[in-house]
Amino acid sequence: FNSMITKNKYSDLLSRATVMNLSGAGTVKVPIASDTAATWKAELAAVTPAAPTLTSLDLGGKELMRAIQYSAAVEHMSAAQFVTWMSDLAASEVVETLEAAFITGSTEEDAPHNGLQNLTWTPNTNEIEATTEITAADVAKGLSLLPQKYARNAILLMNANTAYNTVGLFKGTSEYAYSLADGAARFMSKEIHISEYCADNEIYIIDPAQLYVRFAMQPVVEVDKSVGFLSAANTMRCLTVVDFAWNPAAAV
Repeated sequence: FNSMITKNKYSDLLSRATVMNLSGAGTVKVPIASDTAATWKAELAAVTPAAPTLTSLDLGGKELMRAIQYSAAVEHMSAAQFVTWMSDLAASEVVETLEAAFITGSTEEDAPHNGLQNLTWTPNTNEIEATTEITAADVAKGLSLLPQKYARNAILLMNANTAYNTVGLFKGTSEYAYSLADGAARFMSKEIHISEYCADNEIYIIDPAQLYVRFAMQPVVEVDKSVGFLSAANTMRCLTVVDFAWNPAAAV
């Protein structure tokens, strides 16, 4: 579990998200916003406390499982690390499914919360719609829409086609929008991350720490050799209970 949530070889977003390992019943509420701000005051002067308007992200949990069946012959004719490799495969596939849901998930399709594609988008508030193709200027304008407290930690998320073919050059010039000195890994100091779950001509500017993920049950890998006793088949499963939610104010 610790490897899966901390190593980016397993994920683009989970390793950068705010992950909570909280078991038990009930829904966890994460406060994310208030309409009040700190104020300057004279020394010893009293401050009238204001009642903030708090909003929250509610995190419950849904089951996510991957099951794999293999024969006893395969296990015993393979390398000694076979079961370990299979466990790693099952766990990584569960993480991949979760990664996809972060972007494409819809509550109408049994995802616990909406992914980025299904959040509410408002032109010129948290969305820039390019009139023709996306240009570097559109991306820069999108960056300007993200509140500063989220912009500090922001990354750009897009698929490879969009990153390399759509916004690689400033329109009408041969000047690259990305710095080739760092392998075109940044745009205006913001890291570029590739996710093939993003659609073509779709770029998200997000603070990944504002993706909240709750594991009510850590991913557990188990092998059952009894169900296939007569057929000499073993069944492996990776099961977790998890929920996630984006702070919509931290995404453009």
